[in-house]
Amino acid sequence: MKKSSTTIPEDNFILKHRKLLMLIIIIISILLCGLYLRSSWNDHQEKQMQSAVTLAQSLASQISPQDISELKGSREDLEKQEYLSIKRNLSKVVETTSTVNFAYLFGEKKGKMIILCDSEPTSSTSYSPPGEVFYEAPDIAWEPFLSGKTVTIDSTKDRWGTWTSVLVPIINPESENVVAVFGLDYSASLWDARVHKQMWHDYIIAVLFMLFIITLYRAAFHYYRTRVISEKKPWMKYCIEACSISLR
Repeated sequence: MKKSSTTIPEDNFILKHRKLLMLIIIIISILLCGLYLRSSWNDHQEKQMQSAVTLAQSLASQISPQDISELKGSREDLEKQEYLSIKRNLSKVVETTSTVNFAYLFGEKKGKMIILCDSEPTSSTSYSPPGEVFYEAPDIAWEPFLSGKTVTIDSTKDRWGTWTSVLVPIINPESENVVAVFGLDYSASLWDARVHKQMWHDYIIAVLFMLFIITLYRAAFHYYRTRVISEKKPWMKYCIEACSISLR
């Protein structure tokens, strides 16, 4: 005896194209999750950058413009007390702030951007002597000299690596001129890693949302499929109605 079949009616558009509909729903869900994560990334990035700016501005305010004015941007500075004092302070910044890789001062000399002082010991391969030209400086690094405002750089590459940077102008209160720019460099990869770490709950929300949408679709499809089949087979419709009454 041939068993009764509950195959999906092929003349029903939704049931016939269920896989395509599932794919469309998944794509839309992924796009929504992507927009959510991008927005969350921007928020965390902005908060982290604001913290870095606050730190850089606080540290820059502790550097004396008078001490900077004594620097000539040459090896003659190596013996000056002003240079040695600034050098100690910059080195201390890196030693006490684990997220900061480099702290430095740079100035302008004959139309070129030069290093005045940095946080690296003289034995380091990353050490820059006073007066070394900063050839890799991006154009935006000139902005603090021109506008007197703090500048942030999301990602820039030089001979030492790829960095996220904060540049703060140091202004002589008497002349109101920018005498130097104080910079903090953060490893770009570690910077992004910290943002990802702060977003762990956002990733969980996105995954749970995807699981919810898939579960909701499967439940809705199963319900719709059962209703369609029950209309094709009256005996199944009566069984469904009987079950519904008994559960009341």
